[in-house]
Amino acid sequence: MFTQEDFTVFLIPGLSLRMQAIREKIQPKFQELADLFVTELSPMIERDLFVHIAQHRRRTTHAPASTWSAIAESKRGYKKLPHFQLAINESYIAMWLAFIDQPEFEKEIMTRFLKDKNLFEQLPADFVVSGDHTQEKF
Repeated sequence: MFTQEDFTVFLIPGLSLRMQAIREKIQPKFQELADLFVTELSPMIERDLFVHIAQHRRRTTHAPASTWSAIAESKRGYKKLPHFQLAINESYIAMWLAFIDQPEFEKEIMTRFLKDKNLFEQLPADFVVSGDHTQEKF
């Protein structure tokens, strides 16, 4: 679905032109994939999920170095809850289960992670645990 051309969107200089390319080339693919993921994931986790595609509305000067879509339980936003995030930048596409910006139930989440440390050891070899998804070094 994604092509090499999609990565070049992040080489376009300037906020306006890059955002136009993101809206035209990337966001429709995010919507299509997110709809598929919601259809597949909702029954698996027995929760309703909602799609949030980054609009970058607060940007006034700097073009985004990446863009993303998030799938979360809340219609109103995704950051406060653990969420699935599909992202692309000039180098790679990634799918994360993300916990960011001091999520609700932060203590409960961390307690569970500390109690079941082997959860991370059970991940497939090609999975990566990243302390900062904005850094390319994992």
